[in-house]
Amino acid sequence: MLARSKNAIDAAVKDCSRKCAGPVIDYLHFTNLRGRYMKVTPEIDPDRKRKILQYCRFHPKATVGDIAGSLRKSEAQTARYLETLQADGSLTRRWVVNMDELGWCHKYRIDVRINPRELNESRDLPPSGSEWGTTNPQEMLAHYLMDQFMEAEDAKAAPDAIIEDVTILLGDPADLCILVRVKDPRALYTFITEKVRGTLGVENTSTCTEAWSAASARERRKDMNGDSGNSSDTHPRIEK
Repeated sequence: MLARSKNAIDAAVKDCSRKCAGPVIDYLHFTNLRGRYMKVTPEIDPDRKRKILQYCRFHPKATVGDIAGSLRKSEAQTARYLETLQADGSLTRRWVVNMDELGWCHKYRIDVRINPRELNESRDLPPSGSEWGTTNPQEMLAHYLMDQFMEAEDAKAAPDAIIEDVTILLGDPADLCILVRVKDPRALYTFITEKVRGTLGVENTSTCTEAWSAASARERRKDMNGDSGNSSDTHPRIEK
C-alpha cells in the first residue's frame, strides 16, 4: 500500500479498521515514495493498558507468557502490546543489581538543610543545571551532587561512597535528601564532613541509617519461592 503522507496513513488505518469491523490487528506496514517502511503500532484501549501495567507492577519478573495468560491473549499479540507500552514510555524493562553483592551493603539517608543565599551565589551549579535542563537552584544542587559523587562505570578505583539519588523535600525540616551507599561505615564521616558539607549552599546535615526494608525482604522471599509472576498455565489462553 502506498502512503504519501501521514493523513494517507491515518485514512488507510481507518479503512482497514472499518473493513475488519474492529481495530487494526497487529502491525500495518506502509511503503513511502522512497521505498522505506513505516511501522504503525497497535493501539491499546485504556482498560487493557491499565491491566498490563497493574499486572507488571505486582509481577515485575513476569514473562511475556505470564502477562499473556493474565490477558487471555496470545504471546505474539501481548509482545506487541508490550512493545507499544515501551515505545510510549509507560513501561520500562531493565536489570536491577543487588548492590550488596558489589560490597555496597551500608545504606544511609542524609537530610540536607540549604542556605538559599549561598545556593543562588554558587558558580558550581549552573553547568549541572545546563546539562540537565533546569534553572531551579535546588534541582541544580541535586544534579551537582549526583554528578560529583556518582560512581563512574570505567573508574579504575572505586569511590568511598556512591550517591543513588537526591530528592527535594517539601514540608520537612530538611530541603534535600541524599541516599548514599558505602562499603565501610567509616567512609561516611569523610564523605559528609568534607564533601557534602563542603558544598556551597549546604548549611547542615542530619544522617540516619537504613536498617531494614520491607520491599527488599518481600523481593528476597519471592526469589526464594521462584515467583516470577503467575504461571501462564493458570490462565485459559485465547489465541488470536
